Amino acid sequence: MPIDETKVAASAEAETQGSDENPSKKAKVAEPEYEVSFAACLDQFSNPLQITDFKSPATGEKGPASKTTRFHSFPKYLAMQVHRFVLGADWLPRKINVRVKMPTELDLEHLRGKGLQEGEAEVMNVCMNMLETFC
Repeated sequence: MPIDETKVAASAEAETQGSDENPSKKAKVAEPEYEVSFAACLDQFSNPLQITDFKSPATGEKGPASKTTRFHSFPKYLAMQVHRFVLGADWLPRKINVRVKMPTELDLEHLRGKGLQEGEAEVMNVCMNMLETFC
């Protein structure tokens, strides 16, 4: 979810305080505290993920890497699961009260993959080439 996780974690902590003594007295939340567009969720999903300690399966060395998710083809029906959870200070998942505004039409063309870009290497192909070399 593309929202400020520190505010959400504090809110989730406040909602569950006192629920340990009597689980039936949990606070009821009527309206979502946050509203996020589905486009913002898609942007977060498609943004490159920077990995600082990636261990290359080809070389066995650690180093920086980035992972980008794109579509090769588009399905007739797209099912997505919106994760509305954050980790609390105690490392337990807490549900956040968020409304995701869904569009009536969805254009995913900007998420279509365009194959390997300059300077990129497909991890599985590198691994398969190494296996062929040593086998």
